[in-house]
Amino acid sequence: MELNSILVTEEWNQKTINALKNSKKVLFMCFNINNKYLFTNQFPTVFWNMSFVPEQPGTLGILTKPEHPVFNYFPSEFYANWQWSDLLNNSKAIILDQAKTDFLPLVQIIDNPLRNHRLGAIFETAVGKGKLMVVSIDLKHNLQQRPAARQLKYSIIQYMQSPEFQPEANINLTTLNRIFSKKSEKEAKKTIAQPVIVKENGQRENSL
Repeated sequence: MELNSILVTEEWNQKTINALKNSKKVLFMCFNINNKYLFTNQFPTVFWNMSFVPEQPGTLGILTKPEHPVFNYFPSEFYANWQWSDLLNNSKAIILDQAKTDFLPLVQIIDNPLRNHRLGAIFETAVGKGKLMVVSIDLKHNLQQRPAARQLKYSIIQYMQSPEFQPEANINLTTLNRIFSKKSEKEAKKTIAQPVIVKENGQRENSL
């Protein structure tokens, strides 16, 4: 769907890649993707601990950049307050360990220390001359009954239509293709629990 010069898509396919190669703006909503780099998230933090209740998502809230213009129409603290409840209960965590060491998502999901992935729910990146906004929160379904989702989507689109939308980060297409490739649900379930080791130089090491 084209929305005032923005390609809004739920598919990571050749059309999306071509739009970025042709210097377009792309809003990629990846909530429906199931692979080893995305897993179900929730608003509540870990219950008890991951050893006793291993089937829970195992995340510990979020960190945001409330001063960032993407939040101009969606007021937020730097942490998850109640306006994030429905959003995070209808979201997935994206594993971003393969991004550069200094890369920080606009909405970073905090992982538990036993797993230690770098996770995101919203991030922006330049892809060549194209500009990409990735959102793993469901901003499509039942918006009439979900005012927070409706308002966050509005705020994101207003930002992307403004001159302020100038992503500084640069994640290459090879990495994006790997993260958003379609894999089986079985593969997804067996990989998210794998821990990450952070070396002294800041490099992150895991088997993903």
